[in-house]
Amino acid sequence: MIKPKLALMFCLLFSIISTGQEATAKNGRCDFILTGTMGFGNRKYILPGGHAGDIEQDTDEDVKMIAKYKENHQLVDILSRENNPGISNAAGTFKGDTLQPPIPVEVFAGHRALYYQHVMNKYVFKNKFNFFNVSSFDAEYKSNANNVFLISSLFSYNIGKGFSVGLGGEIQRPGAAAIVGAQYAYKSARWLIAVVSSVNITGETEYSQFTLLEYRQPVSENLKVYFRMQMLVSTDFHRYNRGYQQFRLGSQLKDVQFGLAANFDQFDASAIKTTNYGIFLRTLIF
Repeated sequence: MIKPKLALMFCLLFSIISTGQEATAKNGRCDFILTGTMGFGNRKYILPGGHAGDIEQDTDEDVKMIAKYKENHQLVDILSRENNPGISNAAGTFKGDTLQPPIPVEVFAGHRALYYQHVMNKYVFKNKFNFFNVSSFDAEYKSNANNVFLISSLFSYNIGKGFSVGLGGEIQRPGAAAIVGAQYAYKSARWLIAVVSSVNITGETEYSQFTLLEYRQPVSENLKVYFRMQMLVSTDFHRYNRGYQQFRLGSQLKDVQFGLAANFDQFDASAIKTTNYGIFLRTLIF
């Protein structure tokens, strides 16, 4: 059996010279994910306590941070996935060999309506396929007749570099539709970008584009400044059928986000417009 310290040294050495996808000591003492090329670019790592993140580029700050953990022999968490399958962190939870993103669940109390949303992005079949779902509900305080909901899902095949293509479905008033679409996703320690473009293949032709952008600026070990912009455009190329713009600005304390929120919705070629201002609370479920 490989001794723990020897396994740790092997994994640290492998992390520097490897361009592969994974470095693992099978004795349960060293386990982390590698992506990208030589050096520290686009490398996923597990920090002490099971925390994980990505190094966006070979900046001086990144190099110093990794050097610090290596110096303290803390780059790789002593806990392993095999013995601790529930290890979770800001980047996600391990399922087999895949680091799964968390599911953000949000409640937004505004001046006009109560709003709920969750976004799910899960990898299956050894990262070859991806399931993406965004579901939202807008419930007015005064009238149930004006309640709005949207459920959109896409099951896609990963073709590399963050791109995937697939089939899915969408449910909203006045009914349901099958869609074919493409998705691009990028995740780093500070940035999250997701773009889903789709075309309705049942009924009238309609093109939709969903865009999500998140930014987290660390303030301290557990506190971050949080910003999110989310947009939807739906058109039949003759008129603007449906759209929205959502903005969030606040703080993230460990796995909980909170702050100010604003939603702007447009319906039926902008003939109907609604706004909602208030505060939001969002938690990351692993």
